[in-house]
Amino acid sequence: MPLHMIEIKPIEGDNSATILAALHELRDGGRLVLARGRYRCRGGALQKNGRTREPSVAVQNLKRVTIEGNGATLVGQDIAGLFHFTHCDGITIRNLTVDWDPLPHTAGKVMAHLADQHAFDIAPIIPADPPSGRIVQAIIAYNPALHRMGNWEIYQTQGERDAEPSVRLTNGNLRIFQRRPGGAYSFNDKLPEVGSHVIVRHQVYGYDAFVFRSCADVRLEDVTVHAVPGMAVIGWQSRDITIQRIKVTPAAGGWMSATADAMHFGGCRGLITVEDSEFAGMGDDAINIHGMYGLVTRRVDDHTVEAGRARMNPYYDTERTTWDEPQPGDLIEYGGGKEPLLPQGQLTVAAAHQDAKARRVVIRFKEALPPGIGEKTVLTNVSSNPGVRIRNCYVHGNRARGMLIQTRDVVIERCRFEDITSSGIQLCTDACDWWESLGVRDVTITGCVFRRNCFWWGGAAIQIFSDIPGGHSAAGVHQRIRIVDNVFEDHAGGSAIHVGSAEDVELSGNRFTGQKLPAVTIHNSRQVRIKDAGDWDIGHGIEISGSTDRSTISVVRDAVSSK
Repeated sequence: MPLHMIEIKPIEGDNSATILAALHELRDGGRLVLARGRYRCRGGALQKNGRTREPSVAVQNLKRVTIEGNGATLVGQDIAGLFHFTHCDGITIRNLTVDWDPLPHTAGKVMAHLADQHAFDIAPIIPADPPSGRIVQAIIAYNPALHRMGNWEIYQTQGERDAEPSVRLTNGNLRIFQRRPGGAYSFNDKLPEVGSHVIVRHQVYGYDAFVFRSCADVRLEDVTVHAVPGMAVIGWQSRDITIQRIKVTPAAGGWMSATADAMHFGGCRGLITVEDSEFAGMGDDAINIHGMYGLVTRRVDDHTVEAGRARMNPYYDTERTTWDEPQPGDLIEYGGGKEPLLPQGQLTVAAAHQDAKARRVVIRFKEALPPGIGEKTVLTNVSSNPGVRIRNCYVHGNRARGMLIQTRDVVIERCRFEDITSSGIQLCTDACDWWESLGVRDVTITGCVFRRNCFWWGGAAIQIFSDIPGGHSAAGVHQRIRIVDNVFEDHAGGSAIHVGSAEDVELSGNRFTGQKLPAVTIHNSRQVRIKDAGDWDIGHGIEISGSTDRSTISVVRDAVSSK
């Protein structure tokens, strides 16, 4: 029996209702075919703040639905998400473009300071005729000649509550009020230099192009996102996501694409695959894949604990929220004490439920709890951290990092990372700010190229670390990592490769050009094998620090790897 098919054409005004109605009709399977053209999507109902909207197209419980774009462009018109899928299985989206009008950011040249108002004026470039009265959540320097961000930035207070709207002047310039110097995540209290170029973000997070929550078997193919007031793609507590030939890049001549990450995946399962894709001009990372740590708030009995989310929102929250609910059969890794991120063992979930009133999740385990598990024990759900395959991707010219990988069973191969303000790849976890779990294992990075990264934030092109209050975790948080046959050119930060809090690491066949020494740093680690080290050795090109077990570090100098 052939699947149902619905064809639609763009209409004047808001197309959200038309798209939503078609998807509802296809709830049990079929194809939504878009005729080529521009579909304006205004967003849903206004939210309480009066300036942002609900997503344009929010649907639940779709099965086996394909959206065929045929080269159509969907244009967001307000601060609102575009697609939000919940409990949907078998969703495929292909061959369409996403853009925004007005853009959620304004780029221009700094023309004057108003020091008494802690403000400055810009001559707008992109767009040339921006609207007045939009709030300012973040400002970052931009180098048009090098096509990259960096060297100066301020986040207002990471929220609109203390931000002040921009003002369009009679001469066409835009006045930007840089309030709250020294506020949260403000990297610079000074005004940007007159004559420099900046990008002003009117929205940073929260209003995304494609959100998949509790979905399975998701595919995005040949999708382009030129602009979005948030992230391009989010997968949360979803399973098996495949992304091929996505481009999160500014439109021709543009300076910024997504105001936040290009793609962000949290608490997912199965396999995440990203292939043959390009990411440029984001206001944050290209890809972040992680779970979240939980924190035991009460030991109920010898089989049961009550847990909250370990992370408090660094901007607003003053109390813990509910940790993600595990499923029966999930493996929960636990740790605590002075080394909370070092796994002490695993337990199997028998049952779990949310206590909404207490804002806690109650977990009953099959095994009896060890005596040491109690308040402040750290939990991570090993079962809700997906395998990852990333191939043939290009990340360039964005703020922050290329890829944050905080999961297990990972292969990153044949990718390029260029002109990124921080690391190309971070294998990381922490118990300080973000509490994004977990220690990585079984990771291979091979055949990749890293050029001119870390020119602003510093650090290593490949950075492996685990942060805890007061320092870094001991060896063993990260395990079984292979970094082989990669190229590092003109690295602008410190070492090209930093190995921290790790065990069983192999570095071999990597090539370094224009690298200041040391090229490799090893901190609080053990069982690190460096092959093809050329004329480098420990103390010359390779630096060891912290509690690293020197007796387990081996260096084989049998090939020329640097010049």
